[in-house]
Amino acid sequence: PLDLGLHYYFIKTEALKGVTGGACSVITLNDKATEKSFVYKHLLDNPQAIFSMSFYGGNERPGGYFNTYEDMCEGDNEDSFERLGVLRMDVDNLGNIFHHGIAKEKSSFARLAALSRSFDYFFSGYLNTIWWEEGRERAQIVYSGGDDVFIVGSWDVVIGIAERIRKDFKQYTCENPAFSISGGIAIIAPKFPIMKGAEMSGEEESNAKGHRCMGKDKNAISFMQMPLNWDAEYPQVKKLKDDILAALEHDIIHRSFLQKILKHWSNADIRNHKVGNMKTYWMMSYDLSRLKERDEKAAGLVEQCLKEVCSGAKTLNGLPIQTDYHPLELWAMACRWAELENRK
Repeated sequence: PLDLGLHYYFIKTEALKGVTGGACSVITLNDKATEKSFVYKHLLDNPQAIFSMSFYGGNERPGGYFNTYEDMCEGDNEDSFERLGVLRMDVDNLGNIFHHGIAKEKSSFARLAALSRSFDYFFSGYLNTIWWEEGRERAQIVYSGGDDVFIVGSWDVVIGIAERIRKDFKQYTCENPAFSISGGIAIIAPKFPIMKGAEMSGEEESNAKGHRCMGKDKNAISFMQMPLNWDAEYPQVKKLKDDILAALEHDIIHRSFLQKILKHWSNADIRNHKVGNMKTYWMMSYDLSRLKERDEKAAGLVEQCLKEVCSGAKTLNGLPIQTDYHPLELWAMACRWAELENRK
């Protein structure tokens, strides 16, 4: 480039034997660190050579082929709901971490470079391990590096990948509360333009970055236009979703229960997490009580829902929760999520 006398080559490992003389850098990409690899000095007898390694968000595929987006959306069940998830994530408050994370008397270019490199090892290197273990057949890394991620895949797999990235990043940073990561997922049809899906996931990511839970900002995941704090809200909404889904699959409740919750949530005129339409309380009590009379198996879930929604209690599915949301918002989110997983 720029007539600087520098040349870049992508070559196979065995081709190193033909590189002789002159200064050069040998960079291994996404190396597996097998017994004789990682640094291939034994293949190149050149005292001027510099050996190093680098990583990138992988395109490694079993058999060397790439699934189409339609292929990625096909679940284990041929009747499963086929939608793409477009995920974007990045580290919260990164500028503040670099500016204030190292004491002034200890700050140096070397330490800043080490911090930057550590981020890159996770997002360019270890992210490949997460992708490989969580959904290599049904997701694809479009970009990863620095401190952010862009992944496309089956919507349910992508949610799982986002959860795993957050969990492992927390461990990677030794549970340091200064480090958190937020993300957004757009759920779109397989043939929907990916560029537009990327814009939509960017909006979801902004929702997560702007989310505030009990006085704490960010550290959230957002999809279906609802951000949830990773620690306080997401686990319990997911647990409620799982309970609702199990009740659906065992015929304890029917889809009409979900539809009633979502109807009352839609009509509640919720603003700043407060119900504006006060009719919601008595209409919901009447509606769900009739459902309970018709189907005794659903009584437990219905009673718990009414108790939490109508009392405004800071519990979800019987468990305490720290949140600024009204319980009806959280029940509606769990119902929407369960409906997607149950949908054909």
